[in-house]
Amino acid sequence: MIALIIDKSQKNRLLIGQFLSELTFSKLIFCDSLKNAHRQLSGLEWVDLVVTDEWDPNLLEGSFRSLAMAGIIITRKRLLGEYERGSRMVKLERPFGIKKLKSAVQKALELKLNENKTLWLLSSLDRIPQVSLSGRFEDYQIKQGSLQELELYLSQSPKDLFAILAVEDDSLKSSLSHLSRLKQSPIGARIPWVSLKTDNQSKTLLRTQAEFFRRLPLDSRGWKELLEALYRHRQFFFLIRIGRIKFRTAINKAFFFQSFCSLLSLLRLPGLHPQVLDLIGDFWISLGLSGLATRSYLRSLKSNPCRPYPYIKLMQNKNRVAISLFESVREQSQLFCPRHPQIVHLSTSITPPWAQPLPGEA
Repeated sequence: MIALIIDKSQKNRLLIGQFLSELTFSKLIFCDSLKNAHRQLSGLEWVDLVVTDEWDPNLLEGSFRSLAMAGIIITRKRLLGEYERGSRMVKLERPFGIKKLKSAVQKALELKLNENKTLWLLSSLDRIPQVSLSGRFEDYQIKQGSLQELELYLSQSPKDLFAILAVEDDSLKSSLSHLSRLKQSPIGARIPWVSLKTDNQSKTLLRTQAEFFRRLPLDSRGWKELLEALYRHRQFFFLIRIGRIKFRTAINKAFFFQSFCSLLSLLRLPGLHPQVLDLIGDFWISLGLSGLATRSYLRSLKSNPCRPYPYIKLMQNKNRVAISLFESVREQSQLFCPRHPQIVHLSTSITPPWAQPLPGEA
């Protein structure tokens, strides 16, 4: 994640930068004023967060297109009452510590998310699927177009894009490399993609690009569940990212209580995300409870069958498992992750647990 820090005081810039580094921001851009931010932002396609002690309400209409999807935190008191109508801005009075900043970052990202109300339907079919919008999604807009039109749209740094719904048709087969490059772009990597397959399709083309997979047609309830899942995915992305890093750090050092606390904070979030289910499985594995770990990995695969991590953990399990389950996992991994090097290695070289000799056997 990328953050822009604007503050006249170098001491404040460094302090905020230290806090954001602890909150998993990997790239920090420091500026002493908005005027000098022009040079720092030139050529940059995306910024996730702006923490600033000054603000120009016309900034996003100007040359800073990379800030189109950024959450904004205002830190100077004299600005707190100036932009009350700016629902996108979070006001954070000094002094503040890492906990207050973390809460402000989450709120700023959520406020920006509430402005993202455009769904791009990637399809070349004459009969496009009818997307049912209800509840909080009633005022969302749907734009439909080809891959080339989507690329042009993303190049304009849209500030209202919520998700990309890709209908898997014949036109995508010849454009997978192009689509992969688009997915790896700064904005393409941050917007969730949904694979929509028709009933007569068995293979998934968007195995490595999509985060969500659904089969058409969907009824109104199915569309609502999908959109709610997409909303939660974007709403809690930041908190899940922090929780995962804290959990991995603790579990690698065998700090089981700290890893449990990190996991507990993630379990308090609405819904069970696939990444969190993976962490639950890892936690059970660390305690030697492979049966409970298997359940968590299988639930993760049910949410997203194209993620290689659960397959790898299931096939690496040295305990004896049911033959039908082991074969099912191996077949499913070859179907959804056929080119993943570790999946290929485990699928071809691993000895099934039931074929391994018991201790003491010849």
